[in-house]
Formats: sequence, structure tokens, C-alpha cells
Amino acid sequence: MQAGQWAHAENMLQRLVKQQPKDAITQSNLGLTRFELGDDDEALRHTRRALKLNPKLAEAHNTLGKIYQHQQAWTEALGCYQKAISHSQENHKPYLMVNAGQMMQELGDLEGAEGLYRQVLLKMPGFLPAQSNLAVTLLGLGRRDEARDLLEALVANHPDSAEVYINLGTIRMDEGQQEPAKQCFEKAVRLDKGSALAQANLGYSLFVTGEQEQAVSHFDAALSSEPENVMALAGLGEALLRNGQLQEAEGLIRRAVQLGPNEQAAYRALTMLMKQLHDYEAAEKACRRYVELSQGSPVGYAELAQLYFSMDRYNDARAVYELAEQRLEPNGILYHAWAEFEENTHNLERAGQLLEEAETHWVSEDRSPIAVMKSKMACRHKNFDAALATLDEVDSESVGDKQSLTTYFFQKGYVLDKLEKFDEAFAVYRKAQEIKSDVVGCVFDPVEGQARFNVLKSVFSESNRQRFADLAKQLPALDLTPVFILGFPRAGTSLLEQILGAHAKFAPAGELTHIGDLATREAARIIGSDLPFPECLCDPEKPLLLEHINAMREYYLSRVLRSGVVDEGCSWVTDKMPHNSEQIGLIALLFPESPIIHISRHPLDNCLSAFFSDFTHGHRYTSSLESTAIQYQRVMDQIAHYKETVDMRYFEMRYQDLVDEQEGTVRRLLEFIGTTWDENCMLHHKSKRVVRTASYEQVTQKVYSSSLARHLNYWDEVQRVIPIVQPAIDRFGYSLK
Repeated sequence: MQAGQWAHAENMLQRLVKQQPKDAITQSNLGLTRFELGDDDEALRHTRRALKLNPKLAEAHNTLGKIYQHQQAWTEALGCYQKAISHSQENHKPYLMVNAGQMMQELGDLEGAEGLYRQVLLKMPGFLPAQSNLAVTLLGLGRRDEARDLLEALVANHPDSAEVYINLGTIRMDEGQQEPAKQCFEKAVRLDKGSALAQANLGYSLFVTGEQEQAVSHFDAALSSEPENVMALAGLGEALLRNGQLQEAEGLIRRAVQLGPNEQAAYRALTMLMKQLHDYEAAEKACRRYVELSQGSPVGYAELAQLYFSMDRYNDARAVYELAEQRLEPNGILYHAWAEFEENTHNLERAGQLLEEAETHWVSEDRSPIAVMKSKMACRHKNFDAALATLDEVDSESVGDKQSLTTYFFQKGYVLDKLEKFDEAFAVYRKAQEIKSDVVGCVFDPVEGQARFNVLKSVFSESNRQRFADLAKQLPALDLTPVFILGFPRAGTSLLEQILGAHAKFAPAGELTHIGDLATREAARIIGSDLPFPECLCDPEKPLLLEHINAMREYYLSRVLRSGVVDEGCSWVTDKMPHNSEQIGLIALLFPESPIIHISRHPLDNCLSAFFSDFTHGHRYTSSLESTAIQYQRVMDQIAHYKETVDMRYFEMRYQDLVDEQEGTVRRLLEFIGTTWDENCMLHHKSKRVVRTASYEQVTQKVYSSSLARHLNYWDEVQRVIPIVQPAIDRFGYSLK
């Protein structure tokens, strides 16, 4: 019934209850009506009244089960449904048994749920709810082939069931068949446009394939019809997270977890959020819950392994893949992810073996991920002709997944560059960035960036210099001192961190978000100011105090220690987040003892390398070479401003100095930092540590010179950006030819 019909029924039942207050069926019906109208309290009152009048009334037990189910009290709901089954007529039992089976699924008793659904189907072989739920249960038990066969049969026999298409689409997603999955969800939406579940699943399918804008529209549609739909809240949160809208994303994701403590979508999104916040302890907890809830899916295992990889826990990551291989049917997605992991950790022989398994068990018609991985392996062996031939076997026009297509074109651009086919390489990279802009749905706004820089300049100015310096002088000494490595992305920050990370006293922490988190929200919260950062540092209503600075230091350092990257005996921890260049003023205020190392590279080489990079998040200024150059020059202007207005321990070096005189340059750097020489710094390429940035392959080799003067290979393309970065070219003493 519609809401108006339920309201009409309630009016009638209220009159009947007044006439016959001791009629159990009337009380039960009124309880059901109040439940359908969203009033759980009144529904409970009338349902319990009905059961007091007649403890064997099956309809009332069923209604009470629905109420508990809505409140996610799965055990109580299951008990009510079981009582309803014991007291119901034979022809009603199948419906009640399906309800009980759903509660068993929620409680993790998949074997019990399977048995119950099979009992139903013995009595009613064609009962769709039992068949559909059985398929979901089989999927959870890892029996994917059985689940798929059952759902494909159901689609043929029940072409008008949105639920069946949703379940089949879920299997297609797990198998990596993104386009067929999307078609299933689109069919479900056409059959039931008001279904929040159908809209949310379609939104997530579009999100995974890189169609960000359309994904958001379907998440919004789901939330319009069901404002507390967990999958839609989580999916929209992930979309905003990808778009760099961290604060809005966090609110949605935490709401999803609150509403759906047993929903895998909520914990998948929470895992992504915690990774973004570099809270790896919370990320691991969330991801383990995600794996637990997504039994039978290789995606959850792959996500957990990837998390361990990002935490440098390689043995744990490998153990997750091995466990998944034991528990699941052979799966191409799992083997593909595992092969990528082994390639990233330089186990190339094992990576090749796993890639063969991935290719054998690959189900999706889109084989571009396999081709990209084979191409990477060929590049590792310096066989660039084979790497290109592998990619050319793929018809890029047939790749419907924009995310996969973006990865494909970035890899092809890399190979063409290595083969010195520079004009083709640039055209392919440009195409990759164009598609990536569609995937991310985020456009670079130079005006907004300049406005933000102007505000920072007004706060970190000569007029505030002495006040900030006086506060910083009162700070206590640190046992573990951060070393901030700054530079435009692809300037050599990863290489420099790899070199320092080989030193026994250094802990390389990678790109930490903690300074950005302080600037985004935590600084204002700690100070108690209503003004945003950086204005909160000069709020006359809430003056900045030493205790606030200490609290911000503690915020940063506690998260560094929690990440588990700092070994016993380390005195220094490196943070190479590129965006920290914008926050040098804050860094100097919080950590006046910290070395701030700026590494630069020829501006044209740096802009080209950034434009050619497939960054995992942010950096949408790389959508064109021109916008990359605009952002590059702004970052250099920011650093120049801070040098003039902030007291700090600043060391400037050039990438070329590492190439021309590595040992002398590193010795001078270590002397500036205040520590002794370590021969391991010259053996950084043999370090067991794995770099997880776009530069991972290069920095695990000896320092090389092939990236110097790279812009000469793209001379015609860089002409239009030379005027933009000319000030930086002059400042660092580079020439044009």
C-alpha cells in the first residue's frame, strides 16, 4: 500500500481498537500499520499488546520481527520470525522462513540460511524471494559459479524483477565485468526507478568505472527516495573523497557506518577515508570488517592486502592473498591484484606467474588491465617494443571503463616515451588526462588557488613574524624530529626520501596528510576559533597560545607514531607530502627545529613529468600542461614568500646536484640536518623499502640522468608554458637550451 492507504487503514483500525481493545488481530494490524508509517514506538506498543492477548498469533510475531529488523536487532528479529513460523499456517511458512533466512545472513550464519532457503524451495520450487536470497547466500559462501548460474536462470524466468538484476549485477562487479554489471543495475532502475537500492548500486558501478558525475546523480536519487540508504551515503562519500572534499566525505561516511554497522559498503568507504587520513590502525580495523562482510568477494581481500602494502607490511599483504586463494574459487581479479603487489615489491618472477593465473581466470571482456600489467612487466625487463605490442592488442574504443582506459593510456604514453616516439607519447598523455578529468570530476581553479595563497601571505607576513617566532622559541625539544621534504610533484622528493630512508636514524613516512588536516580543520578546532585557517592564528577573540601549538604538534606526532613507520632508534622521520609547500608557515610555527628541504628540478622537466603522471588523488592541475605550469609557478612563489617572511631551517637543493655529485650533496644535507654520514645512503636502490608513488620504479634504481633536460624532447609542446615558469627558470639558474 501507499502511504495514504496506510494512513486510511490506521484511521479505521484506531476506531476498531476503541470498540474492541482486547482483539489481538486488530491490535496486531494496527501495530503493522504504525510500523509502515514509520512509528516504531507505537508499532511496538500495539504488537506487544496483541501478543499479550494471544501469544500464538503468528502475524504479531512477524510484525515484531520486522520492527526489530528495522532497528538492526538481528538476533531478536530472528527469534520473532522463528516463533511466527512455529505458530503459522503451512501456506504462510515459506514467507516467514525467508525472513528468518535474511536474519541468519545478517548474523553470519550463511550455512543455516542456505538450509532454510532450500527447505522453502522444496515446498515452493519457484518461490522467487527464496531463490534470490539463496543466490546471495551462495555468493557469500564463495560459491560464485552456483550463485551466477542461479541468478542467470532467474533473470530468464523473472525478467521483471529488479532485485534479481541487482544481485546479478553484484556478481558481475565482483568478477570485474563492469559494463555487464552496469547494464544489470540500469535494468533494475528501469524496472523500479524508486528503488534506492537499484539507484545506489548503479551509482557505485558508475563510480568504479570512472563516471563520477553520473554516479553522484544516482547516489542523490537514492537518497531522495531513502535518505538513510547506507550504500548511497557511503558511495557519495567515496565520490567526494575522490574529489578532494574531505570534510563533506567524512560526514557522509561516518553516517553510513552509524546506520549500517553490518553493511560492507559503509566499511569499504570507511577504509578509504581512514587511508586518506593516514589513520592506518583505524583503516585496518575497518578493512577487516569489510572483508568479513564481503565473504566470497576478492575485492575485499585485495583491498586489505593493498592497505598492508601501504603500511610496509608486505608479509601480511602476501598472507592475505594466500588466504584468499585458499578460500575463494580461482579469480582473475585476485590474481591480477596479487601480481601488481609482487611487481611493486620487485618479485618479478612471482609477479609473472600470478599474471598468467590472472589471464587464465579473467572473466571480463575488457582485458585492458591484463594488457597494462603485461606491458609493465615487459618494461621492467627493458623490452619496450613488446610492452607497446601488448598494449596495441587492445582496442581502446572497446574499453567502457573510464578508470581502466585512463590507466591504459598513461601506460601507453610511458612506453612511447621510452621508445622516443615523443609526439605520439604527448598526444596519448593528453588523452589520458582528458579522460581522468571525467573520472575525477574535479576541475583546476587557478583563481581559487591564488586567493588561498593571498590569505596565507597576509597571515604569514613580516608583521606577524616576530610573534610567531617568539612562540616557537618556547617549544620543548623533540625526541623524534620531522624532516619535511618539499618540492613540486616529480621533482625528486621520492628519490630524496629513499636516500634518507636508507640512513639508520631516519624513518621514511611517505606523504602524510597531517599538516593538511591541521590546516583544513584541526588548527581552528584546537584554538577554539570560529575563523578558518590561517585566519584562526590571528583571531583577536581566541588568541594563539603556546598550549595550542603544543596540541597541534601532538596531533601530528601522535599520528606519525600510530602509523607504525618509526623503528626503535630513529631520531628523524621524513614527510614528503608535496602539498606541504603551501603550509611552510604552519610547519615552521609548529616545528621550528625541523629541517625543511626543498628539492627542485628544471621547471620544464618538472611540469612535463607531473603532466605525464597518473596521480592517485588530487593534483588536478595536471589536467593540462598549461595548468600544471600555473600551479608550478605558484608553488615556487609560495616558497619564495615564506623564505622572506618566516624563520625556518631551510635547505635548497637541485635534483641535478644529486645526479652530478650524489655523495657530496647528501653529505652536505646530512650535515645541515645535524646527523652523521651513513654509507647506506649511497645504496638506497638496494633498500627493501618500497616506494608507493608514481616514481616507484625509478627510485629503486641508482640515481640516473636520463630525466635531465627531458623538455628538449617535447620542445614544441613546452613553448607555450615557458613564459609561465620563466621566473622559476631564472631563479634556479636553469637555461632553456
